[in-house]
Amino acid sequence: MILSLLCVAAAAGLAAVHLPAGIVMPAAVVLPYMWYFVTAGYGSGTSAATVGPADGIVWDFVATSTTTTALRALFWAALTLVLVSALRRSRLRHLARWSLGAATALVILGGFATADIPGAQDVTCDGTSPAICLTANQEASRPEVTAATQQALSHLPAAARLPAISSMDSPTGAAHPVLPPSKVVDPEVLAGHIGVETMLAGCRDGARGRVGAEALLHWWWTANELPLDEPIYPGAPIAGDLSPEALAASTRVARMSADERDRLLTRLTPSIVSCTVRATDLR
Repeated sequence: MILSLLCVAAAAGLAAVHLPAGIVMPAAVVLPYMWYFVTAGYGSGTSAATVGPADGIVWDFVATSTTTTALRALFWAALTLVLVSALRRSRLRHLARWSLGAATALVILGGFATADIPGAQDVTCDGTSPAICLTANQEASRPEVTAATQQALSHLPAAARLPAISSMDSPTGAAHPVLPPSKVVDPEVLAGHIGVETMLAGCRDGARGRVGAEALLHWWWTANELPLDEPIYPGAPIAGDLSPEALAASTRVARMSADERDRLLTRLTPSIVSCTVRATDLR
């Protein structure tokens, strides 16, 4: 990308060789940054992205198509010819400019296209209670995901655990993906997702068990030492924002011994899943 931006900056200067240096130099500096920000913000998937950066695309599952790659190579080859002919004052510079014009037209007509990477979205599951289901691009992170999951779930009895931890719909029947689609594993974010999908997945605003679910989520947050006054990931609930009744119930759960808590959560698992657990049940 940096090489591309430098080439564009050089092209801007050389293409305007007859303009005063006071205009050419600032334009050569500003143009690549303008191209980068416009393309990154608005141009992903457009013709501009064929020859420039396309940061709005997740490249884990797709790659540029053969046509796009060929057009990109043709454009930069034509631009290189223009630069060389301009530098050497070659008689070919007019032909080079026509070549660049033709390449640019082909880029505009051909547009930007991607092709799926074969097998990139294949999901492989390993383990039980829960199964860890990862896509091919996340497979290298399996040890970290497994360790973070086991650490978070050590606070829950087996009956209350999700059937699978995944970033996509998995063949094991996980109702909700809880693993962010990233190769980088953040144990706190993963614990936050697991807690939300375990305690709140069945809840809606005004649900009968909402207070009890929020109490359990607050307990989960404190058990995993997650921040209570800010979202742990975009869109996450703020666990510290709860009613006095829910806070009292959360405190009761936290004060129980591990065995008492496991028995309570095992007994209440159906109510937790259906979001019908009440704060008064948490005792």
